[in-house]
Amino acid sequence: MPFTLRPLKNIDDALRHFIQQLDLEMVELLLKEMPEDDQGEQQDLLRRLERAFNYFKDQGDEQLNVIEGKCTKCFPSSSGFYFVGNKSKAHMHLLFHRNDAGILSVFECTNFKTQYTYKHPGKRVYLEDESFRIFTLGDINEDDVPF
Repeated sequence: MPFTLRPLKNIDDALRHFIQQLDLEMVELLLKEMPEDDQGEQQDLLRRLERAFNYFKDQGDEQLNVIEGKCTKCFPSSSGFYFVGNKSKAHMHLLFHRNDAGILSVFECTNFKTQYTYKHPGKRVYLEDESFRIFTLGDINEDDVPF
């Protein structure tokens, strides 16, 4: 059964669903109810997701398709998802990792693999600030800087 049709049984399913829908308000509501390892971690994630969602929407995407995958290095027992824009085919990989205390962290994974590979993937949408600026948006031309 595709992930878009799965029932939302837990917080992980709900987060995945609302990320697919590019619904930052619902992601924020869900995260508010969850404990966090480091103070400010959720606000940083929300800021980065907002930027990524805006990028997807600017590319014409109305929602994200999803393929389940996993980390091949640091957290191989954690589940993750390859989110792909329904029009642009731009994509991002997010890992949903629970630590020993059961606290969920959602973050970008650089060692992410799925069983399925797109033949013509769009641009990767990075969450990390510098990678987003350089690789997702493209390097900034010094002539474009107003100062």
